[in-house]
Amino acid sequence: MKLKLLSWFVVLLGAVSTASAQKQPTLLSATFHIKKTEHIEKRAFQPEAITASKGVLEAPLTNAVLVSNFGYYDIPGTKLKGNNPGITLAVPVWGEAKSVFDGVVKSVYKMDGNYVVIVKHNDILSVYAHLTKVVVKEGEQVYTGDTIGGIETSLTHNGTMEFMMLENSKNVDPLAWLKTNAVPLQNQ
Repeated sequence: MKLKLLSWFVVLLGAVSTASAQKQPTLLSATFHIKKTEHIEKRAFQPEAITASKGVLEAPLTNAVLVSNFGYYDIPGTKLKGNNPGITLAVPVWGEAKSVFDGVVKSVYKMDGNYVVIVKHNDILSVYAHLTKVVVKEGEQVYTGDTIGGIETSLTHNGTMEFMMLENSKNVDPLAWLKTNAVPLQNQ
């Protein structure tokens, strides 16, 4: 009888130590799982139609708020000015980066420990930078709303994504392309 109780205790202890050895998400490092968008029914792929979509595109990041606008800004505590080539979006814990329109993934690369994805929509490029995870590859077709990757807040990542749009190789204000109030301001 004592041996039977002891063996149950050892099994229980093994299960507890196995569970505690597994990585558990914390508030500072929330683990999230993103997966590639599956298309059951294919629709017409129309990257050239983006020019007619100015002002009506959805937000490029879920759960996000706008923390920095496009263009020049004052650097607090200095007389210096910075220049943001896009917009900076922040998430409280995690967010999925989504394609703002049909396009082809032109480039996926790692820079400073995070990923950058560039999608070509005819003469327009959309750039998703500071991603912690990516689910697309170069040459792949993406449709409006497809998941490209994601970001998470952790000890090594501040939970922000840089989103840029280039028209004929020139940076343009992404907010002009997005729906009004597609991305709420940080203080709202």
